[in-house]
Amino acid sequence: MEGKCGNMSRIQVYLTHLLPALQKIQKRRSSLTQRQRAIRCVADMCLVQTVKKGSAWSRALNLRLMRREKTMKTKMKESSLRQRHSVTLARRMRLDSLSSRCCSNVDIKAGSHDHGSIGGRLGTLQRLVPGGRNMGFDTLFQETADYILNLEVQVHAMEALAEFYASSTGLVDETITQQ
Repeated sequence: MEGKCGNMSRIQVYLTHLLPALQKIQKRRSSLTQRQRAIRCVADMCLVQTVKKGSAWSRALNLRLMRREKTMKTKMKESSLRQRHSVTLARRMRLDSLSSRCCSNVDIKAGSHDHGSIGGRLGTLQRLVPGGRNMGFDTLFQETADYILNLEVQVHAMEALAEFYASSTGLVDETITQQ
């Protein structure tokens, strides 16, 4: 595991990628939802740029982000009416899929969820780690550990950024300063 100094340097590297990207987003005129999506995408892309090139999860996340960017460019070419219709349809399909997945994990007679089985937990882990569905279990555990460490870097960087902006505007929260 890395020490505090190594973690701080990774946070600095992450922020050197993140800050210019956030400034570009700030200059664009867009809705709140569009900005939220853009920030999430930029945060993930900066995470990919910060990590070691050998991790499978970072390659999978990068591929997902590139596909999403390509999809967004295609959607921008569509008319706004068709785009709204496809988004609504996709949302309905996702909700239907989600409700069927949720219901399939429930034992209606016993009223209990299937979270206890090892297979169920591994399946959940495979869905959480980018590219996890294509990994063997040994690789999945190694990639999960690396992914968690990098998510911690991302969280600490975001906390530092939020604290900086809050203190510069006078909105410092008492709980943040006490930690």
